[in-house]
Amino acid sequence: MAKHLSRRDIDYILYSITEWNMKSDKLTWDNLCKKVSRKIGKTPTRQSLYTHKEIVNLYMAKKKAIRQKVDLVDKPSSIKKAYEKIDKLEIKVAELSNLNNILQENIAKLQYSCYLKGIKEHEIEENFPIIKR
Repeated sequence: MAKHLSRRDIDYILYSITEWNMKSDKLTWDNLCKKVSRKIGKTPTRQSLYTHKEIVNLYMAKKKAIRQKVDLVDKPSSIKKAYEKIDKLEIKVAELSNLNNILQENIAKLQYSCYLKGIKEHEIEENFPIIKR
C-alpha cells in the first residue's frame, strides 16, 4: 500500500498511462496499479493515485481517447504513404508547439499585468462571466 509516491514513481505512472496498449488489457485503476507495481517496487492504491491531479487528468484523457477510439489508426498501405503521414504529423506538432509557446508567452504577460495592477487570481475568477451557449 503506497501512500507516498516519489516524483520518479509519478513520472513512470504517467508514462505507463500514456503508453497503455488497449489491445492487451483494459485501462482500469486496478490494472494500472498492478502494471506499475513491478517497476516502482510497491503497489499503489487507487486512492493514492487519485491524490495526484496529473495522474487523474491523464488517466481520464486516456480513457476518453480509448472510448473515442482515437488510438486506433489504420496502417498506411505503403512505406511512402507512411513517410508522408509522418512528415505531415511532424509539421503539425511543430505548429502546435509554436502556438503553445505563443500562448504561454501571452499568459505570462497577462499574469505580469495582473500582478502590476494588484489583481489576484480569485478576483479574476469571481468576475468572469458565464457564457450560455
